[in-house]
Amino acid sequence: MARGRKVETGVKRDNKGRILPKGISQRKDGRYIWRYTYNGVTFKPVYSWDLQELKRYAEEERVKIAKGCHIEPSNITLNEYFYYCQESFNRFPIISLGFLICRYSP
Repeated sequence: MARGRKVETGVKRDNKGRILPKGISQRKDGRYIWRYTYNGVTFKPVYSWDLQELKRYAEEERVKIAKGCHIEPSNITLNEYFYYCQESFNRFPIISLGFLICRYSP
């Protein structure tokens, strides 16, 4: 544990002595894991070697889950995935299929 830091009871710390936020813990191999439960639904855990990256991801996912925008990968349909990508990346506007066939046919 790092010197000069106050020892607080009930606070999880990683192997460098940093305080870990709620839902994030560290495995023995050094990876961080984020587990989350919302309204009785447990979501799949996410692993990362970088704590800051995992914190950012966890915050984004908490917001998505609270809004109802989060879709589990195993339960997604092709249409849901298409609209999710359109909203997330905004690369191309939604257009009719006939235009795509005419435009991109070889």
